[in-house]
Amino acid sequence: MVQSVQVFSTKGVPGPRKVELWNSILGELTDAVRVQPRDPLHFDGTRIRQRVGPVTLFEVRCASVLVSHEFRRTELRRRPSFQVLMPVQSEFSLVHGDRPAATVATGSFCLIDRSAPYEMIHGDGLCSIGIELPRALLESCLPQATRYAGAVVQPDSGASRVLGRLLRSLGSELSGGEEPGSL
Repeated sequence: MVQSVQVFSTKGVPGPRKVELWNSILGELTDAVRVQPRDPLHFDGTRIRQRVGPVTLFEVRCASVLVSHEFRRTELRRRPSFQVLMPVQSEFSLVHGDRPAATVATGSFCLIDRSAPYEMIHGDGLCSIGIELPRALLESCLPQATRYAGAVVQPDSGASRVLGRLLRSLGSELSGGEEPGSL
């Protein structure tokens, strides 16, 4: 079952309310995530998403922020999931669980276990595309997927380049045929 594309944005919202609205939007879409912008009054963010069966495709564009996710037991019962996330414009720093900080550069991607704590920091102009997968679905294809959470995959093998092209193609579909990050 394919649902319609949903777009959430802070554009046009008065400066003092932007961060509150963005955190509210993310709170409805993504459990236990908090965003702290570098410049709260001039922050803007847009999130485009579409559910396709049990999978959610998404694109996020936003200004410089610190994104933090805290582990909460209720998440395991609500909708345990993983995200595959790839920046198509700019890069971000990721600390996932007890892994050391890593840079996820344009074209590389990472696996995020949504039941583990993590932090991401990025500058202005980030555009990332991703897929959120139910835990059971990913683990049926990749047993012990949690071992790979927080790892960064560079586009230096055939398989990683194919996955990168797939993510870009899915991002293009979300943006109505536009290349991700070009809007």
